Amino acid sequence: MSAGDGQESEFDTRGTMPKTGEARMLALRVSFPGDSEHEPMGFAEGDSLEALQGLIDGDKGTFPYESLSAYYRRSSYGKLHITGEAFDYEAQHPRSFYEEDVGELYEEALRALDDQLDYGDYDGNGDGIIDCVTIHFAGGDTGWGTTWWSRASVLDLKDDEGEAMLFDGLAAGSRIQLHRPSNTALGMRTLIHESGHTMGLPDYFAAPGPDGGAGGGIQTSDMMFDDMGDHNGFSKWMLGWLDEQTQVTWVEVTEDGVRATRGGLEVGSPTQDGGVSLDLAPFTNDDESQTGGIIVVADHPLDRYSSYYVLQYDHAAGNQRFLWGVDSSLHG
Repeated sequence: MSAGDGQESEFDTRGTMPKTGEARMLALRVSFPGDSEHEPMGFAEGDSLEALQGLIDGDKGTFPYESLSAYYRRSSYGKLHITGEAFDYEAQHPRSFYEEDVGELYEEALRALDDQLDYGDYDGNGDGIIDCVTIHFAGGDTGWGTTWWSRASVLDLKDDEGEAMLFDGLAAGSRIQLHRPSNTALGMRTLIHESGHTMGLPDYFAAPGPDGGAGGGIQTSDMMFDDMGDHNGFSKWMLGWLDEQTQVTWVEVTEDGVRATRGGLEVGSPTQDGGVSLDLAPFTNDDESQTGGIIVVADHPLDRYSSYYVLQYDHAAGNQRFLWGVDSSLHG
């Protein structure tokens, strides 16, 4: 896998959810009224406000997807703590009204709930931006890539003068749309995946083609590829969850030979063929405070925003516990 050229600030603009420290999610369970041409849209039994709250901090899901909070605590090795609250909201119009601009639904809901909520409670890192607003919408989905499908992006709400709209003095940041029922395992895994986008992570799969098939991507289980298991070492490196002094080994391969460094110091043992012998510790561990590192192989000096290969290997532990048939029920 490789990283594209760019600057760290460009990576950060992909999402506004804090990557370390405290992060806060505002989740809205949105139903829609009917009119003379449209039936009202509500939620099936079990797809309740309590179930939506449970996606954030509950414990009824199947490990390692029991909740957003628990999953990201393990994935970040305790560096990220996600909390939040869920509320019901009935939109002012039938769902079709928002077809061309779902951002209008977010604005409407935030305005309507302004007297009920202090949006400062949803700015975990104090940067003046609401970390993330999730809307779980009623009525089911309309197919991949359509308006009514799960997705994440950054809200760009502007007033008539072109200035950012403020809610209790805060700009609206990342948004998530969730189409899967909140009382299902797929709903939980989808919310975890979309939350990865709010921290800046891209999809690692190829978009479906006209025939519905999709090739390419990283072709291994990863939360940003197939909504399974943990985030990979490259993602964790970019998110600041790995210690570059101890957990990232840079291997530079040039015509002059092979040089391996970690934290600026040379590591490894020379081999007879001019290479370097390195130990690659298991990346995953059931001890949340411990993880193995990654080995980054390139033909140039250390530059995380360049092209390289990333090596890691996993145990069936932590968020990777589903691997190799361990609890195969998670493969549904």
